[in-house]
Parts: sequence; C-alpha cells; structure tokens
Amino acid sequence: MFRVIAVTALAALAAAQSEFSASDGAINIETREGVTVARRQQISVFELSSAVANLESQLSASNAENSAQVERAGLLRAQQESENSLLRLQMAGLGGSDSPLALGVQAIANDMQARTADLLTAATANTNRLNTLEGTLSTTVATMTNTMDSRINGVLASLASTGTALRASSASTATALRASQTAGASTLTASVNAQLTRVNTSIRAVNVALVGKRSAASHMWVGSCSNHGNGGWREYCFDRALHDSARPMFRKENNNRMRSILAGFYHVQFHRMNQTCNWEHTLLYFDGTHRVHTHDWQGGNSRWRESHASLVYPLAANKQFWARAWNSCWSNWHTTYYHTQFFAMYVGAIPA
Repeated sequence: MFRVIAVTALAALAAAQSEFSASDGAINIETREGVTVARRQQISVFELSSAVANLESQLSASNAENSAQVERAGLLRAQQESENSLLRLQMAGLGGSDSPLALGVQAIANDMQARTADLLTAATANTNRLNTLEGTLSTTVATMTNTMDSRINGVLASLASTGTALRASSASTATALRASQTAGASTLTASVNAQLTRVNTSIRAVNVALVGKRSAASHMWVGSCSNHGNGGWREYCFDRALHDSARPMFRKENNNRMRSILAGFYHVQFHRMNQTCNWEHTLLYFDGTHRVHTHDWQGGNSRWRESHASLVYPLAANKQFWARAWNSCWSNWHTTYYHTQFFAMYVGAIPA
C-alpha cells in the first residue's frame, strides 16, 4: 500500500517539477531551471507495515468514539423532545378554562365582586345614617343657640346694672380717699419740714463749731525735683517726696501740680539754689495766677545763689497751686534736696 503511495507522490512531484528518471535504485529529477536532483530512499517493509497497522488501530478507535458520541447525542435529542412534549401538555392544561389557574382566578374575582357589593350596601346605609344625624344636629344647634342668646342677654343686662353700681361706689370711695390722702400728706409734710429744720439747725451749729477747730495732725507735703531745668521757664517738678501727709486736705495731682481737696488756708514755700548768667525769676501760682514773683541779677557769673518765694493763701476746694522759675542760662535749680525744696501745708479753715 505504501509503495503505491510513494509512487503516486513521486509522480505528482515529477509532474509539478518537470522530468525525472531512475537508475541504480535512485530517482533523478531535472527541474525546469536545468538542475538535476538525485534522491535515494530505502523503505523497510516491516516497519512500514507496523506503522500502517497502528494507523488503522487509531482510526478504528476514533470511529468507535465518534459512534458513541453520535449515539449519546441521539439519546439527548430524544429526551429533550419528550420533555418538550410534556411541557406543551402542561401549558395546554394550564391555559384551559378548567385549569387550576383559571379556576383560582375566577374564585378570586367572584370573592372581590361579593365584597364590593357588601361595601356598596354599607356605604348606602352610612349615608342614610349621616343624613338622619345631620337633621338631628341642626335641630339641636338651633335650640342651643336660642337658649345661649337668651342667657347671654340676661348676663349682659346684669353686668350693666352691676357696673353702674360699682362706678357710683368707686367714685364715692375715690373722693373719700383723696380727701383723706390730702389731709394725711399735709400733716406728714408739716412734720417732715419741722424735722428737717431741726436737723439743718444742728448741722449748721456743728459746722460753725468745726470751723474754729484744727486737726491735731499736720497735713503737708515736702519734696524736690531730680533734674536741673537747664535754663528758660520751667515748672518745678515733684518727683521726689520727702514727706507726704497731705490727705485729706490736698494731694499731689501730678509731677507739676498740687490740688486742694478742702477749702482753707495753704502755706507754700519754694526755696532753690540756682546759677544763671544774668536774671532769675521765682514765682508761686494759686488757682492759675502767680501770687508771688521775686527776681534777682546774678552779675554774669556762674556762682550758685539762693532764691526764695513764700506765701499763705486761701484756696477753695479743687484748686491747683505750683511753683515756676526762669533762668537765662545754666541750672534753674540744684538737684540735691537740701539745696532746693518745695513745701506745702494746710494751715486752717477759712472763717465763715
């Protein structure tokens, strides 16, 4: 068999590639391009027979498997057709007028129709009852309205009569109360005025007695300034207190002003050591006006000299007082406290 296959193959190859010849067990092929190809092939008949037997065995096995698959496919097709026939029968049974599904739906429809009829009957009965109740309520409301109108009219008439009586009584009572209050207020006012007169008399007597009295304590302020002033007009500063018992008669308001708290006589003294190239001026101010003004010529040298200003002056409450100096050059005052000082003291009340 394989010899036939080989010969057939060689014949096809020769036909496709042109001419061939055989010599000494070899096949010679001459191509169209003029090239000669020699091919020698040895074939074992036993091996070829074995290969053919194997191929035939594999082909038989394949044919058997294909037959089995075809048989299984036929069985599956027959089973599917049987199941489809059964489903058609079941669908036909369910779709008929006597099927359980149709009977169940019809039963539900009949039940719903019966219930709807019952509801309509109940609604008609309720409508009749509501109409009857409406008529009864209309009659009852009309009766109650008439009764309430009658009672309200009676109450209003009674209230009007009572209000008239109350107004008359209130007017009489108010007149009596006003008369009583007027009499009581006159009496009370006279009594209070008498007591106030006695109190004011006592206060004036105490004030007169206190005017001539002086506290045993001395109310004074003594201090100095820590800078030289360095020429020109300068207000003396109070930034170094040596003694302060001024309150409650007066107080240091800031570093350049004293202020009275109570009216009275105040003794103020300003002593300074200064150096100037010609004139100097020393002033004391009470309530915005200088009440003391001293001056001196220094002779144009730089020697330290002393200047003084002192005065006892009456001041009302809440008034300022201070000291002021002028030097044409150099130091307005010495900074050592025992060379330059400001002294203020409350010395007594102003007689009435």
